[in-house]
Amino acid sequence: MQYTTFLDIVAGRCRTLTWLDSESKQVDVGEIELAAYAALLEISDSLDLQSFQVVNDHIATTQAGTRIYALPGDFGRLIVPRQDNESGLFIGRGTEQPTALRWRSAEEFVRLRQSEPGQPVWFTFSDNAYILLDPPPDSNGGSNYTLSGVYIKRVEALDGNANILVSHPTALIAATLARLALDKNAAQAPALVAEKTAALTRLANHHSRVMQKFQPRSRFTRI
Repeated sequence: MQYTTFLDIVAGRCRTLTWLDSESKQVDVGEIELAAYAALLEISDSLDLQSFQVVNDHIATTQAGTRIYALPGDFGRLIVPRQDNESGLFIGRGTEQPTALRWRSAEEFVRLRQSEPGQPVWFTFSDNAYILLDPPPDSNGGSNYTLSGVYIKRVEALDGNANILVSHPTALIAATLARLALDKNAAQAPALVAEKTAALTRLANHHSRVMQKFQPRSRFTRI
């Protein structure tokens, strides 16, 4: 669904609900856009939707002894792992099958990190802009390691040329209306929150069915 179409639908609902600017007597499109962005953030944070997943075969190339690397600009967060010790991030060398990196909290990472270089096994984040590896990468016989993986992309503010990247756009419509109703302390808020809950449940159920039917268990080697 085009973003402009989405705005037209939500604006129409707002007119029906008589949510109009007190002076212009028109729908406040800017208010809708802010609510839509907040609703999209909520949806993308709660579900690993395929439309927000990024497959990145080259997140970074290691340098011997260097522990810290910049994350891609579109990195938002990790996916929810489907198996123990899998974060969605992997490290590989040459043509060998990559191995899953394991996450540690920053405190645990600092407390347990090793100084002797080797193939990285653990990672943590710093400022959600950098990834730190442990142990620090070795030279790997002159062939640097490559970081790759799958993650949820950063949600940017929508514009007129954007597409609504949700398999059920009605979920975003309902979530936007619910947020507007709560912000306005509108009498319709309870009903619209219930509509949002039902729409997000349908979206989550659809996502779950897709995951179960089409996505096999990971083929990557765990370490």
